[in-house]
Amino acid sequence: MGGLMNGGGGLVPEEMREQFREDCENLSDEERAQLREERQGQRQTHRQEMEEFVGLSREEMRETHQNGETMGEVLEQQGTTEEDAQSFVAERLNERADAIVERHKLDETDEATLRERAVEVVNNILDRWFR
Repeated sequence: MGGLMNGGGGLVPEEMREQFREDCENLSDEERAQLREERQGQRQTHRQEMEEFVGLSREEMRETHQNGETMGEVLEQQGTTEEDAQSFVAERLNERADAIVERHKLDETDEATLRERAVEVVNNILDRWFR
């Protein structure tokens, strides 16, 4: 039951990733350390949000997956609909896209590409969870 951003090839297209890597190489050691710290905080926040949404800890989610249950089954047992899941995932991915656009100062074309990818990733995650 991987993270939200791990579905369907990821939110950021490979071409953009390459540019982001190059951008990161131009940062000072201090800026890189700060960025790493920010990302760790974001990952922790995302884990907590996911645990709250599902109603299970990360370990419990892993255990239910190992027992053959899908995320969709777990969510449905908690009274969560596919539409609820879609809203949750889409909101998180849009927040991530907002941060990427701001951080990397993407132009309108790249932002549109990222937003289109977000829709694809949401659909891929829901397919994996519910089908």
